Amino acid sequence: GILCARSEFFRAMFMSPLRESAESHIDLTDVACDTFARVLEYVYTDSLNDSNLTPDSAVSLLSAANRYMLERLKGLTEE
Repeated sequence: GILCARSEFFRAMFMSPLRESAESHIDLTDVACDTFARVLEYVYTDSLNDSNLTPDSAVSLLSAANRYMLERLKGLTEE
């Protein structure tokens, strides 16, 4: 769905013959839950709620945006 439309990383994961494309869930162990929640919020709303974004959470979000190939989110986080 929407993750595939917005992220080349997830498109490759879910549309290829990888194990993840056949499973009903995936484990993302390289990102904190609160960071991934921000990623999902961005993916679904195309905006970043930065009202409670600390420097540490911004670094984590920037890393996740880079990993999941979300170029616009990287730009928003860098601002």
